[in-house]
Amino acid sequence: MIRQSIIAALLSFGVLSPPAMAGVTIEGTRVIVDGGKQRTASIRVRNEGQAPAMVQIWVDAGDGSEASEIDNVPFRISPADQRVLQVGAGQTFRVTYAPRPSEELPTDRESLLYFNLLDVPPAPDDAQQSTLQFAIRSRLKLFYRPTEIAGRPAEAAEMLEWTLRQEGKRQWLQIVNPSAFHITLASVTLADEIELPASVIEPKGTLQVPINPATKRPTRVTFQWIDDYGATREHQSEVAVLPAH
Repeated sequence: MIRQSIIAALLSFGVLSPPAMAGVTIEGTRVIVDGGKQRTASIRVRNEGQAPAMVQIWVDAGDGSEASEIDNVPFRISPADQRVLQVGAGQTFRVTYAPRPSEELPTDRESLLYFNLLDVPPAPDDAQQSTLQFAIRSRLKLFYRPTEIAGRPAEAAEMLEWTLRQEGKRQWLQIVNPSAFHITLASVTLADEIELPASVIEPKGTLQVPINPATKRPTRVTFQWIDDYGATREHQSEVAVLPAH
């Protein structure tokens, strides 16, 4: 259940009453649409707040667009209209891959988009009372896996290739993902518990992470990655070292 960003705050002038907060939650931490099956995924949401809430759902291609600006995204949502959820009520949304000719996603690798839920609390009953209201936007990764890709996502993280590269006084850790799947790194740790920034590595992609020149050359790396169920897995790999130049 994730609330990742507050995208709107409406503030009226005067003395404020307690803020009206949204309370809709999403079951799960990611959405996976399998092109080899029904090309559809179901997402369950529930209003756990203390008042009815209006929700709006959409998919964006990674630029954080708002619903009114969405264009050329190959997914259709049902139900598509805004919904008011009563307290304790739930709603299941279906996200279906149904592209127009100009919206086809690659067939040789997994694609990453984002599922958005905007949760807007109701206006106060007393129109004369100044109120601080927040609209909460939840945003989950949405992975589309075409039928044609090879391999298994559970094995992709173990295929990562780690190399220490040096140029003058600079050095960095190069991480190559030869698989057809996105790999979401939760943490990357060198010897002496040195933590490096973690990120998502695209299919067939390369990530370069700078390392302090004073850091001892790593020979192994311990990293954690997130699987299809949102669980954190840990793995260790050897680090190859290229000659400095």
